[in-house]
Formats: sequence, C-alpha cells, structure tokens
Amino acid sequence: MITPNPRAAFARVLCSLLLLPFLSSLTLAQPGRGSISGLVTDQTSAIVPGAKVVAEENSTGVKRSTVTTGSGLYSFISLAPGIYQVTAEAKGFQTVVQKNITVTVDQVSAVNITLPVGAVSEVITVNEATSLVETTNSTVGQLIS
Repeated sequence: MITPNPRAAFARVLCSLLLLPFLSSLTLAQPGRGSISGLVTDQTSAIVPGAKVVAEENSTGVKRSTVTTGSGLYSFISLAPGIYQVTAEAKGFQTVVQKNITVTVDQVSAVNITLPVGAVSEVITVNEATSLVETTNSTVGQLIS
C-alpha cells in the first residue's frame, strides 16, 4: 500500500487555490458588449411614452425592439459591437430612422430621437349589404310566377 505524501498533497491544494482566480476569470470572460439608450420626444420637447423603438444591426439584420417608458426613455443593453440603425414610431407621429450608430465595447451610445407630428389620416368605413348573387353555387335557375 502506498502512503500519501502530505507535502505533495499540500502543494497540489496550494497550486489549485492560487490558480483558481485566474481560471474562473477565463471561464467567465465574455466578448465585450455595448448599449444604445436615449429619450424619445416630440417637436415641443414633450416626452413620448409608449413609442416602439427597434435597433437593427446592419451586418446581420438582427433586430431588437422595446417600448419607451412613461418618461420617454428606452435602452438596448448587451449589444454586439457594430453599426446599428434605430427606428422609432408612435401613434400620431411620423416614423424616424437614425442610421450609422456605432456601438463599441463597454460604451453607451446616446441616441435621442425627436418624432415629428404625423399627418392627419381619415378613416373610411364602408357598410356594405350582402350581395344577391350566390357565388358558391353554379346552378342555373329561373323563377316562374
């Protein structure tokens, strides 16, 4: 039977404890990410809550969307570095597209958007009576009085 060497066991434990912080930092390392955030307002600088905001990465076409808060704020976190396009739209406003937004590692790109008031649109409602022509039956018939 082989008896364990206490010094060798102690040396192995000590090396493990010394290397543990370095190994854990390597396993937890992730590629750097960036973010886009900003404020959506109208032309009078009033906030626009509930606006839909979409961030699209130009190279991959991947889209992420969010809705502005009650304070008009939006944020996209943990974005891959690259060039993005941000689109904002809200009911009663024109859609605005901000192009060529650069996202870099560990940086926040601030993109404040001003939405112009949209054109007034008309809603036309057609109340149509049902047709007297039966389109589901091809029988030819005639009414004789």
